[in-house]
Amino acid sequence: MAQSKTKKRNPRTLNAPKAAPAAITTESAAVGRWFAAADSWLSRRTEWVVWAMVAAGFGLRLARAATNYLNGDEAMTMTAPLQHGLENVYHAMLAHPHGPFPNFLLHFMSFLGSSELWFRMPSVVTGALLPYVAYRWAAATFGKTAGMVTASILAFSPALIILSAQVRFYMIQMFFLAVSLHCLEQAFREKSAGWMRAFGAASVMALLTEYMSILYIGAIGVYALLRILNKELQPRLILEWAGTQAAAVAVLLLGFATHLHRLKGNGGERFAQDVWLRGSYYHREAQGLWDFLRGATDALFGYVFSNAALGTWMFFFFVFGVALLLWGKGGVPGGRRLPGLALVLPFLFTGAAACLPLYPYGGSRHDAFLAIFLAAGIAVAIAFLARWKIVVLLAAAAWLVPMWMNAAQHHVLDDIPQVSKRAQMENALAYLSTRSPKPRVLVADQNGSVTLNYYICHGEVKDWRALKPNMTSYRCGDYRILTVEDWGIPMPGLSTSFVLARRVSPDLFPDPAWGFSVAFNRFADLSVSQENSAVFGKLELLRLPQR
Repeated sequence: MAQSKTKKRNPRTLNAPKAAPAAITTESAAVGRWFAAADSWLSRRTEWVVWAMVAAGFGLRLARAATNYLNGDEAMTMTAPLQHGLENVYHAMLAHPHGPFPNFLLHFMSFLGSSELWFRMPSVVTGALLPYVAYRWAAATFGKTAGMVTASILAFSPALIILSAQVRFYMIQMFFLAVSLHCLEQAFREKSAGWMRAFGAASVMALLTEYMSILYIGAIGVYALLRILNKELQPRLILEWAGTQAAAVAVLLLGFATHLHRLKGNGGERFAQDVWLRGSYYHREAQGLWDFLRGATDALFGYVFSNAALGTWMFFFFVFGVALLLWGKGGVPGGRRLPGLALVLPFLFTGAAACLPLYPYGGSRHDAFLAIFLAAGIAVAIAFLARWKIVVLLAAAAWLVPMWMNAAQHHVLDDIPQVSKRAQMENALAYLSTRSPKPRVLVADQNGSVTLNYYICHGEVKDWRALKPNMTSYRCGDYRILTVEDWGIPMPGLSTSFVLARRVSPDLFPDPAWGFSVAFNRFADLSVSQENSAVFGKLELLRLPQR
């Protein structure tokens, strides 16, 4: 009598949902399909995503540019464009080491408007468009996802937003540099003489905007030469490229002969090298070469990302991105390695210039153009880690960009918005105009003097005189201006200098005289108005003692 043996089962298992693993698998597959569909949809519309970044970046730049009055550097920049006649514009621009193109652009703009925002618009517009042009270059060279990350870094960098909202030439220069990069890559890809000529034209425009663009032209020239040696160009295109290089050299030589040689070794250059940009120049007696380059590079990344700790992390991302490119794993079509050098060479050229010393390399606006290459290298690393999934990168950007902007640290060379409001300048000028008796002399340092030159003289200076010690004077509207040739002098120093000036030229400075100071150590939004003194933000006015 045989009985079949049956294994007893646990009663709890009799009612277990046997289909659960299949359901989970189905749900995961559905999520995976949705994720893939979303990534594919965004991939086909990446350019629209970048344009959305451009629009957001434009809004941030415009809001910043409309808020503040011109700082001393901006007012100084406007000195040449506000002159009457092109010849006077040219002669006035020779006092500063910038190219002629923006000076003449702002001069012609002055016929159509005169507000701070109007004169800042070239920087606002080019700063907003820069991410799109850089995207086109990076997307074609390093892949679409890397291009989008490059655009997001350039669009939302707090430092670049601030720089785009000022009357400076760096964003215009960066725009032309990005255009030239895009044109060069297109020339190599399409074997096109037209793109190569466009590369040359954009490079020359960058040089005419900022002469120091020669650092970029030299670096990218070496990169292009390596590709030529790699037999990527036909002989006729090699001649086209050589023509672009010759044109750039000719422009630089002309600029040096007519302009830059006048500034070599002058007080402004020595002051930059030894004082306010000392950390951006190599001083052999003070530090080792490696220590300088390491510190300057760390400062550069900290400046672009407006946060020292974040900048250090991004430096490692940049190194990782360049390593991926040199390894052939960075997403470059065909696994080409040479594009990795295009990101490194501009840093090497700028660092070498700081060691000579010819140009600063470090954490200031003077090296902002390196942000294009910095952003692209970091973008390659981030795109690789995200497995080139655009949907992942967009989600990360939506979460991280607001945190990044909130973590931005104030840079010592940037204005503090709450003490630089346009209304504060308007109140200060109105206060002066309502004094009784009316002020006849205004005493200021260089910072205050260029500010008065813009807001009262509108660039028109008369009866200029050199006084000793270290003082100059000129007529500006209804005022006689006494300038103490130094930057950042407190009010007691202005009062002492005024006493000395009266001893030199007793009849030149009648009563009443007022001191006009743009303080560097005021951070509160104050508005205090008394009979013989007033404070409006960082603007300080004080009636000086009569004789």
